[in-house]
Amino acid sequence: MAGKEWFGSFVQRHNLSIRKPEATSLQRATAFNKFNVGLFFEKLKSLYEKYSFDPGCVYNMDETAITTVQVPSKVVSHRGEKHVGRIVSAERGELVTMALAVSATGNMGGPIGCVGTANSSGWMTRAHFPDFLKHFKNHSGANNDRPVLLILDNHDSHLDIDGINNGIALLTIPPHTSHRLQPLDCTALHSLWAV
Repeated sequence: MAGKEWFGSFVQRHNLSIRKPEATSLQRATAFNKFNVGLFFEKLKSLYEKYSFDPGCVYNMDETAITTVQVPSKVVSHRGEKHVGRIVSAERGELVTMALAVSATGNMGGPIGCVGTANSSGWMTRAHFPDFLKHFKNHSGANNDRPVLLILDNHDSHLDIDGINNGIALLTIPPHTSHRLQPLDCTALHSLWAV
């Protein structure tokens, strides 16, 4: 039977490392496939061919939940210490959802601003998405003469027909693939929670 030393040598010899796997649901693992990804990029290509978007007219929208009470990071303490604490704003906080859109050039293309709406659940709903789109349209300068592309996940709150505005082409990411295809999910928002 191979022992720890053999395994350690094997790992070193083949330039391998032991890593903690990312928890991935079966839905995500099966949905992120060549067909779904290919279909998404075909739709993206057809929108580019139809509208000839320049980089400043391509936006990615995503949401993230932020709690008003942050989880403290680890600290060093004496071995055997029973009560190690860190001051936070409260023991139980409120859930706040932040929805943001960023252009391919890294800015909103207009004056900086934000708008707030409220919901008892803390999550975006179909009632709030049209408010987001109206605000987005004002800041992106979207219109029929200068359309913009908004890439977003296909959460049901984003699929309300009343929320569609002239000048905004909506492209949704295939279900259960945002962990790999959603630019904000893979970069800025992922980094927000990595600290």
